[in-house]
Amino acid sequence: MTSSTSQKKNRNNDDLFEKTRMSFGEHLDELRKTLIRALIGVAIGSAIGFSLATPVVKFLTGPMERAIIKFNQQRAAEDIQTKQGWVGPETQALLDRREQTPRAVKVDPAQLVEALRNVSPTFLEGLDLQPWRFSIDSIPEVETGAIVTLLIDPSSRTTDESGRLALIAGRLASTSPELLAKLESAKESPDARLAIAEALNSLLNDRSLSSDPAFAELLAVVEQGWMSKMFSTEKPTPLQQMKLALDREFHPDLNRRLNRALITTAFGGKIRPQKLDLVSLDIWEPSNARALSLNFMEGFMIWLKAGFITGLVISGPWVAYQVWSFVAAGLYPHEKKHVHIFLPISLLLFVLGVMLVFLFVFDTVLGFFLNVNFNLGIDMQPRINEWLSFVMFLPLGFGLAFQLPLVMLFLNRINVFTVNAYLSKWRIAIMVIFLLAMILTPADPLSMIMLAVPLSFLYFLGVLLCQWFPGNKHPFEDHYAEQ
Repeated sequence: MTSSTSQKKNRNNDDLFEKTRMSFGEHLDELRKTLIRALIGVAIGSAIGFSLATPVVKFLTGPMERAIIKFNQQRAAEDIQTKQGWVGPETQALLDRREQTPRAVKVDPAQLVEALRNVSPTFLEGLDLQPWRFSIDSIPEVETGAIVTLLIDPSSRTTDESGRLALIAGRLASTSPELLAKLESAKESPDARLAIAEALNSLLNDRSLSSDPAFAELLAVVEQGWMSKMFSTEKPTPLQQMKLALDREFHPDLNRRLNRALITTAFGGKIRPQKLDLVSLDIWEPSNARALSLNFMEGFMIWLKAGFITGLVISGPWVAYQVWSFVAAGLYPHEKKHVHIFLPISLLLFVLGVMLVFLFVFDTVLGFFLNVNFNLGIDMQPRINEWLSFVMFLPLGFGLAFQLPLVMLFLNRINVFTVNAYLSKWRIAIMVIFLLAMILTPADPLSMIMLAVPLSFLYFLGVLLCQWFPGNKHPFEDHYAEQ
């Protein structure tokens, strides 16, 4: 009896690996060597990471650019269908293959023709597109008689109008008396508006009209000192700016436009002001999907962040091996065997979580956010720093969450939860999984669901692992039983 009791006491004190233990000093020395080797690996990995930082950034921004290009194509197709009721096959092919989208702009036809004529002087030769010319539409029908009277009857003019109108009538009388006579004879006829436009257009090429004292009040610019220019909010009027430009360098088109405006002002609102008639055009351009950088240092900081993280990923296996080699020295053989089994499973689950993000989650989440912005009428142009933070955080969250089966197995092995507890509390576990998915994903329902659903299946996989690998018995129970 005494011998049996003594044997049981010695069972708890007997250590088969007592002679293989390292002293505290040897542990510190081994830890120092491990840290040095790990830091050397991180330094080498960082050097490689910085050399690969640029292609890494381009790779990480790829999903965002593809999603924005696809969204812009869909939005352009919807806009075209709304505008004309259909989308032609050639238009759809241009949207699909060339990754281009139309942008509606308004252009001045005269300016467009002038630009084309600068390239080809004979282009549309003889076509007169001058929006500054007077037309029938410039003359209100109700003001026709009053305008003719002002031109041919000096006594009808008020004091404010007399000087400028007298100048216009005098120029007509001296340069185009036949037009003035035609205007007088057509006063009561339907052709009066056409006669007025023809008479006024004859004055548009007059080079001295804007220099007459009658328009000095409209065109005079007061010289200002440097103090006045700095603090004054008054700027030259459009007419004054045109006159200053014309004084610096004469240009026939500018002279005609200024004369047209001066003649209009002389009639005190009886002639409609100049109006620029713009036409709508669709310009096809590549879809802009590049992220923005809002300060000059942001690009460099992104490069540093991408290089450092890439270096950590490259050196990660080496650092993990060094940590494992240090820990392995204090493990029993049966514990080392389990690490060799579960470490590859952990890496596989992490990789599966990351692949799920890049293959499925990114496109779905980006599509959700882009559609929300489109429905709100907001154009999306993401900031590069925010996007990279998102693209690096989400895969990491998925990879860590996919370790759920191993965490469950660990808790089962240390007798915190049993298999029966996992099965009986599965409803609570699913609720906790959805809460975890809400924390680890952005504020959208799709990414939360795409994380929570796989985790729910992994929860039951963890239950199976606990059944396949039941809890440990004492590692040397068989050894002591033989004694």
